[in-house]
Amino acid sequence: MDCVFIIAKYVALQITNFAAFLFSIYTFPKADAWWNFDTDFDSKLIPLSTHHYTNKKDVFYHFLDDGNFYDYPTISSHVSRGNKIGGNCFLRLNNVDYESFKVLNYIYAKDKDQVFFFSQKIEADADSFEVIDQLFAKDKNGIWYNGRIAKIESPSTFEIIYTSERNETHYAKDQYNDYASSTAKIDQYSGYAELLLVLKNSDPNTFKVINDVWAKDKNNVYWFGKIYKKADAATFEKISEPPLTSFDYAKDKNNVYIANGQTIKKALHGASFEILDKFWAKDNFVVYCLSNKSIIKTIDVETFKIIDNNGKAEDKDYIYEYKNNKVTKRKKY
Repeated sequence: MDCVFIIAKYVALQITNFAAFLFSIYTFPKADAWWNFDTDFDSKLIPLSTHHYTNKKDVFYHFLDDGNFYDYPTISSHVSRGNKIGGNCFLRLNNVDYESFKVLNYIYAKDKDQVFFFSQKIEADADSFEVIDQLFAKDKNGIWYNGRIAKIESPSTFEIIYTSERNETHYAKDQYNDYASSTAKIDQYSGYAELLLVLKNSDPNTFKVINDVWAKDKNNVYWFGKIYKKADAATFEKISEPPLTSFDYAKDKNNVYIANGQTIKKALHGASFEILDKFWAKDNFVVYCLSNKSIIKTIDVETFKIIDNNGKAEDKDYIYEYKNNKVTKRKKY
């Protein structure tokens, strides 16, 4: 009887421990996170940067948990679960040497022994680690991008060739390859992150960044760092971008392209296509309304011209206006 009681007690204890373990995972933060239940917590901290704070003993990274799980700056994807105060988290940097701690920029920091990406320690060399530009850094081991060491074939010839604050598009190259930032799935946190990846079959000698959306070399056109197989590299060119048009437009000898990756209206003639204003475009054969993405086949291309800046235009017979998401026309006489 005593044996049965002991076994039952042991099983109950294991169940209780397992339940507590699950509860701790899915309810409470890990050791590197502080929930901001104390509304005065942040007022007790001294700012070191826009994101780094200290109490003269520990260092914290301030993180606003938006629930997107995109490149989380913490070891726990449940860091602020249950937080009732807008998702504010102060993430403690573990085992920091406070006396040698230095903020490098808004995501990188280091002390005499460690390098930190947000609040995480990364396996970088603290002595040689330095920020190159924004997400880029380097140490004796190679090039770092967004907290991860990048697979760069020739770090000694590496250079950044384009950075964009509009959508965080980055391009770089070495003597062998071109590289582009690209969103990729990562195992950590079961989420996604911006990585610096090699552009396969690219040619560093002819590679040219066109704008935030497109780049090209002698072999390919690239759309957000991916080969854009639809386009002809030799004749591809950008023709418009915001604020003139809502999206970036480009063309080649065959087609017209829009920044979302679509080939717009294959009936359009890419070689002769031109954007006239924010409402109208045309090629040698048809007039195209940019605002509602429609071809107006009844318009006479040869006599078509813009009248004002509000969507009014004309040809030899009609007046055209763009109103309420559609084109209306009326006879001139």
